Amino acid sequence: MTRSEFKKYLSKPWFKQEGNAHSLFIQSTAISGFFLEKGACYSGFYFWHKNGQTEMNYSELDLDRIWKIILRKCQLNIDWLKNQGKLYTKKFNEFSYEIKNQEKIKYRELSDPALLSMFKKAIWAQCFSGGLGHYCEAIGTRVGGVLENELAKTNSIKIENNILQQLLSPVSESFVSKEEKELCKIAKLPKQAQMIALLRHRDKYFWINNSYLGQGRADLNFFLKKLKSLKKNKEQAVRTKKSVKNLKLSKRTKILIKISEITSAWQDQRKENILKAVGFLDKVSREIARRTNISFKEIVNLTPAEVLAANDISDIKKNAHSLRERIQGAYYFLTSIKSDSVVSGKQAKYFRNLETKFHSVTNISSIHGQTAQPGYVKGRAVVCRYVFEMKKVRSKDILITSMTRPELMPIINRVAAIVTDEGGITCHAAIISRELKIPCVIGTKIATKVFKDGDLVEVDAERGIVRLLKKAK
Repeated sequence: MTRSEFKKYLSKPWFKQEGNAHSLFIQSTAISGFFLEKGACYSGFYFWHKNGQTEMNYSELDLDRIWKIILRKCQLNIDWLKNQGKLYTKKFNEFSYEIKNQEKIKYRELSDPALLSMFKKAIWAQCFSGGLGHYCEAIGTRVGGVLENELAKTNSIKIENNILQQLLSPVSESFVSKEEKELCKIAKLPKQAQMIALLRHRDKYFWINNSYLGQGRADLNFFLKKLKSLKKNKEQAVRTKKSVKNLKLSKRTKILIKISEITSAWQDQRKENILKAVGFLDKVSREIARRTNISFKEIVNLTPAEVLAANDISDIKKNAHSLRERIQGAYYFLTSIKSDSVVSGKQAKYFRNLETKFHSVTNISSIHGQTAQPGYVKGRAVVCRYVFEMKKVRSKDILITSMTRPELMPIINRVAAIVTDEGGITCHAAIISRELKIPCVIGTKIATKVFKDGDLVEVDAERGIVRLLKKAK
């Protein structure tokens, strides 16, 4: 990738996801975007990685093209999307033994060839944990806008954000909500029965603290501590689809709503599978790191193509020097399962400075997005893109982030409102904000660039508007 080629890359429209991730983990999930139906595959992705911080970029042109294909197929037969979900589950279940037994497999006892084979299998498990679920990005980022236009055309009125929110609300609980609800039930049991139930709960949700940074701590002590922090009488709200009076719902509108319902449930299942697969890949990667005498922090900067192309563990060792350089910051360009390129060192620093300047934002005090959960709040803004920034967030702050992920749940539970750069009506922030009844505005594109820590901010999630009231001193 030359400098002139990268400038052309920046001029294209991109959908960006920011967060904490190891390069190998998130790219292994991404490559399944090349295995979708003919015509509906992604043309490529590009990533920025540095010390566990990542940015993943989807082509907006890809998202447009894939959404049109999905909508056309669903208009012919809505069961097409349901069947895609079944195919997704079937493919991921091919790795069920390794996923379920990842805590029991004795990786250190495997021979070098067997370990390398297991490493490749973990890459494929991670790949298909995303799998056909890659359709969710195209649907989640497009369905809200298309539905709004369809409703306005059918009803000859301006459609408010809260109406869209009601029509597109998920009808099933997220795994985060289900897990907490089950803990609430355990909290009501007698002490002896509690421990037996907690052991089963741990075995069921051992993966819940995993992230794209790898295995998270979710042992018995973790669940015991969480159990004590819960109120025994806490009950989750019943999830129902609200009806919107006096609206005409055309056949196309009903299809769009159904697409959203299917996608919301699928997206949550996909996240659960991704977290399960991450644990498996994490364990194999650590054993590979030990045997090659390359640190884990370096090993996870491999690309999936480099792992899949290896014929022997010694082939992994050949990447040692470049892996050390990538830790300081690198760009990864994926154009197929077997084709990728990496830019690191001085060239990567130049690219990073160029991209930062290209996306700079100045003199903006009011931004618009889509309502995920209505409400009105004023408060202190805190910009939190990564896990290490979570300590900045205090109770009743307004969380400004690129996109929320499960690892941010400890702070999401105490914030007054959520504002994101990206995401559609089926994204994690939208689903969680509805369950917790937290005002939320998604898809602003520039919130993390406009607002700074300590700014006094007004979130009008009734209208999808976020305003700067007073700059931080």
